[in-house]
Amino acid sequence: MPRRAKGARLYPRSRKGRGVVWVIRDGEYEESTGCGEAGRAGAERKLQEYLAKKFIPNHERHPSELTISEVLMMYAKTRAPNHAAPKLVSYHLGPLLDFWGEKLISDIKGQSCRNYVEWRLSQKRKESTARRELITLRAAVNAWHEESPLPALPVVVVPPEGEARQRYLTRREAARLLRAARRLGADHVARFILVGLYTGTRHAALLSLSWLPSISGGHVDIAQSVIHRRGFGQRETNKRRPPARIPERLMSHLRRWQRSDMVNGISHVITWQGQPIQKERRAWARVVNMAGLSAEVTPHVLRHTCATWALQEGVEQWHVAALLGTSVAQIERTYGQHDPKFQEAISGAFSGARKRG
Repeated sequence: MPRRAKGARLYPRSRKGRGVVWVIRDGEYEESTGCGEAGRAGAERKLQEYLAKKFIPNHERHPSELTISEVLMMYAKTRAPNHAAPKLVSYHLGPLLDFWGEKLISDIKGQSCRNYVEWRLSQKRKESTARRELITLRAAVNAWHEESPLPALPVVVVPPEGEARQRYLTRREAARLLRAARRLGADHVARFILVGLYTGTRHAALLSLSWLPSISGGHVDIAQSVIHRRGFGQRETNKRRPPARIPERLMSHLRRWQRSDMVNGISHVITWQGQPIQKERRAWARVVNMAGLSAEVTPHVLRHTCATWALQEGVEQWHVAALLGTSVAQIERTYGQHDPKFQEAISGAFSGARKRG
């Protein structure tokens, strides 16, 4: 019996006398992405474009013949472009197709999901990474089910979510981080730090910000003092991206950056050599190291810091929730201990008891 095709996926092709290049392998067909070994992000975009052009979902196929690669490709074509972080989805497709591509939808079981996690751990990936990838698989299965109901919807079992990170920057640490970025000449990291600290904008939404309205990402409206964190063509997701009012201390930076970028024809707020950045990673790590901070200071720590500083200044929790695009319950659960009013009633109750005694 012939083996089922894995579906289109990325493969690092070695070339004699030259460096490695990422190619798209689809059965016997192979197509170069033109991206070198370090250009995985660009190769992932090429793969998603290839899938979008090639794939036509067959919703008449019997569930017993439905492969997971078909489900993932349908999701990549129809749903991923409207995802809050489409680039993140494209990162997930590679390993998901490598592991699940040949399998049928009926092969999704608790044990196979646990096997996937073990496989990713053997590749030196974190459990949290495998968890996010399995969530993408679950979203793809649910999307197919919405279009063509399956007789039995497979349950994608994911590892439990880790405890909420409590790490945030003190003002002194934030100043060290900013100084390190400037000393290294990493202007894009300095911008990333300032906008992240003042607005709490998520990593992907922050990097997609442009100076003019866009359908693919948010934009900065200097005239109205507002950052629109969602493009006109993007749907709202559970990771909400509401508009954020620009604080005065950030406004002066934005005005200066915009003047400079407009003169040089640069469209995005955060760029490297004039081009948008896919992920703030290597330069961020260098800045964190120079600042003498630990590796636990990830880009997401800026969002935690924004929320924590606001609460420490006495800003009401519902205002902070509105800024971050989350619920008051989530703010209370994650940052409540930083609020000056944290367990105020309990503290007062014990004070009263001492007086009565």
